[in-house]
Amino acid sequence: MCKSRRKVSGKVQVFGWLDRHRRILEFLEEAIENAREMSQARTGRGHDNASRLEWTKAMMRLIEVYDAQLHSVKRHIWGATGEPGEVTNGAVEFERDFQRLVLDPWTQEDLKLECEDCGTLSEDVSNYEFELENFETERHDLCPRCYSRRRQESASSRESNDEAEELDSS
Repeated sequence: MCKSRRKVSGKVQVFGWLDRHRRILEFLEEAIENAREMSQARTGRGHDNASRLEWTKAMMRLIEVYDAQLHSVKRHIWGATGEPGEVTNGAVEFERDFQRLVLDPWTQEDLKLECEDCGTLSEDVSNYEFELENFETERHDLCPRCYSRRRQESASSRESNDEAEELDSS
């Protein structure tokens, strides 16, 4: 199992969204503890009623920020509603699908398409567009051999249609 954190020369490296928020929560806990000590201090320089009041206000703002960080982590883990078992968050589901479908390593087999005519499975198969008689188009996955065959067939059918129109108009 891969760990999301590792110690390198005494420092903890942070990887990913949850690790960054965990570190922010740790810093906020430390700041809240310092603000609590300063707001309750009775002796020493700068520990009058006004400074204790300012430290209390700072502690209250830090607690609000801490709560907001916890709320964002909860929304990320549980989804948009913030409650487990309810409708999932589309952004989280998108991230999971993107990771699973796009970022997973591709193989050569993923690059191969199947030709609609001959059934060949190859990287040479491409999607080609053909014009129909009434200015509509069709798209088909074809290998180069089947594509050239279809082009010849459509060219010969156009020539026969043109000849038929010339005979009808005469």
